[in-house]
Amino acid sequence: MRFTDILASAVASLRRRPLRTVLTSTGVVIGTMAVVVMISLGVGLARQTEVSANSPTVRQVSVQNPPPGERGKPAPKMDDALAQTLATFEGVEAVFPEYFVDMKVKAAGIDQYFSIRGIPAEAFSALGYDLAWGNMPERGGSLQLLAGGKTNESWDPITGEPKSIDFKDRALFLTADTASGALMEGAAPAPAIGDASGAGGSEGSGTNGSGSASGAGEGTTSVAPPRPILARVSGQIAEDPQAWTATSALFFADIDTLVSSLKKSLPSEKLPGQQSANAKPGRNFIYNEFIVMAKDADAALNLTTELRDSGYGAFSEAEWILEAKKTAARIQAALGGIGAISMLVAAIGIANTMLMSVYERQRDIGVMKVIGASMRDIRWLFLVESSSIGFLGGVVGIVLSYGLSALINSLTTQPDQVGGISQIPPLLAVAAVAGATLVAMASGMVPARRAMRLSPLAAMTAQR
Repeated sequence: MRFTDILASAVASLRRRPLRTVLTSTGVVIGTMAVVVMISLGVGLARQTEVSANSPTVRQVSVQNPPPGERGKPAPKMDDALAQTLATFEGVEAVFPEYFVDMKVKAAGIDQYFSIRGIPAEAFSALGYDLAWGNMPERGGSLQLLAGGKTNESWDPITGEPKSIDFKDRALFLTADTASGALMEGAAPAPAIGDASGAGGSEGSGTNGSGSASGAGEGTTSVAPPRPILARVSGQIAEDPQAWTATSALFFADIDTLVSSLKKSLPSEKLPGQQSANAKPGRNFIYNEFIVMAKDADAALNLTTELRDSGYGAFSEAEWILEAKKTAARIQAALGGIGAISMLVAAIGIANTMLMSVYERQRDIGVMKVIGASMRDIRWLFLVESSSIGFLGGVVGIVLSYGLSALINSLTTQPDQVGGISQIPPLLAVAAVAGATLVAMASGMVPARRAMRLSPLAAMTAQR
């Protein structure tokens, strides 16, 4: 028999029992949908992880502590010499110093303390901040600030209701918090201005026990209060309104401009965390942290491990990205296994249907054998019939899977989310149809073997 004759005979047999064919195919449809949708959820999770892994923040390694000192030598300082040492590690593209200072920010509608982070102006583009509006701070001139996504959120002091402040074209007045500005490890404490609240100042603050600030000389007992720094917000980081991040409540500025403004605000005084009144970036300056930019997420992970092995206090987002990838793979395997159970049930249904078909068509099989049909023709007749059920169910299942995936994404995807939570790659669709066809064909093997073993004489005399 030609293949076209076998195919026509199989289709005719399926059309002879349409209800049974539809019910059996429905099992394949449900099994295909279960497998595809379950795997698509795992694929979506994995792709979301990949998107995070390609973001600039995952290439960053934060170094917050230097390694311990070698035998008989003091521990290294968080200064420019340490930055040069970090740049020598393999996989490092750039090293950006970061300086923290707490400042009181006053403007119309806002009067509270914020942490101001000073970083080099060229670092802003490398760090990959997305802006809701405005531009990145520039070096030189008056102090410009990059506002975190939620720094403009405040509360009305009268009603207690939340309110949002528009930073555009608004002047801000910043005052350095010399009383609570923490000195970093290794920095010498300095006398502070006479203030009863400063009594009992702790180690690491910019004050001594009497609360008087350091002046130009050893015997200074009082100095003028810090001069307010006039600044403006050049831009604001774009953030999800419903989520807080590490940058939500921070302001950023060019480190050189920030230090220059602080020196004018605190003339003849040591800046918070510094050991010398003449310290400035590039000369005897002590930083709070170094941001080390690696080539990619894998390089950041290796660099983090190497720095820790060398004694540095280092961490990076690449570590949790790696763990998230492993979790996504486990979830994808588990969801695929759940869907495979549905396909197994469908395969049992196909096998049962084909066995019933063999029983009902014994006389037809006997006639085919008598007129010269080979064992191979009989086998292929039932295999093509069962695989047709699988192919039909697989195609319908894929179409419905795309619809269900779109519904899931419309209900769960956030407006700024890249891609949906359920993603069906074309390869998965093709593999699902091919898999359903092969599973159905495998389910028809036992019925086909039974049909092949039928005796032509017994088959001819069998009752329908």
